[in-house]
Amino acid sequence: MPEKTINGSTIHYIEAGQGKPVVLVHGFPLDGRIWAGQIKRLAERYRVIVPDLHGFGSSRAADPSSMQSMASDMHELCAQLNALPAAVGGLSMGGYVAMQWYRDYRADIAALMLLDTRAQADTLQGKAGRDQMVKLVESQGTRAVADALMEKMLAPENFVAKGEVARQLHQIMASQSVDAIRWSLVAMRDRLDSGALLASISCPTLLLFGQYDAITPPSIGEQLQSAIARSQLQVIADAGHITTMEKPHDVAQALRDFLDASY
Repeated sequence: MPEKTINGSTIHYIEAGQGKPVVLVHGFPLDGRIWAGQIKRLAERYRVIVPDLHGFGSSRAADPSSMQSMASDMHELCAQLNALPAAVGGLSMGGYVAMQWYRDYRADIAALMLLDTRAQADTLQGKAGRDQMVKLVESQGTRAVADALMEKMLAPENFVAKGEVARQLHQIMASQSVDAIRWSLVAMRDRLDSGALLASISCPTLLLFGQYDAITPPSIGEQLQSAIARSQLQVIADAGHITTMEKPHDVAQALRDFLDASY
């Protein structure tokens, strides 16, 4: 498994295909496995790079992360791989990372794909929820976090219709380290508001949202579309928050169509 030493951490990544680079950044508390249904289709035409963020999956880290440090990790990884500029996609927390990456290194990014994410910083209630989850993972471990999150992750009917996907999703979440979950919760709690950034995004941008996303509903995508000049919104039918796993073929085709037309 390829890996690079980045800012003192060991970042694991998957690489497939040739051509212009496409970087796919996972959400919380997940890892690069959530993109398994998109890699093959995109790699037919592009060089696809799928990292595990700081401490997640097979990546290893000893120090806490921030949104800025995770964006720096992605920038440095792609610099070492000679994969800049790139098209960058991020789901949920990965979208926060992608927007921070654009803020700090916008020359790196030729196109953006924001999936099931938002630009606004956490509300006071949201920050309190992050703190409660930090206490949960510290006291009861990662499986308790996976249990607590599952209800909001998938469209309601997919818990039965896609039972194997639900099982895989729970396993991915429960397999993460306590440190990675704690650090990323604090990073999300303290992240900058990106609302003012949106008007400055000049690259082509795809906004992809699950029809039944309980965390970031399609109305959030409509708000982003109204603020980002060169953006297009696509709603994935019968999907919740983890669109890449619930409707892998639909998401793969949407990403491929966007990249072929805009990148």
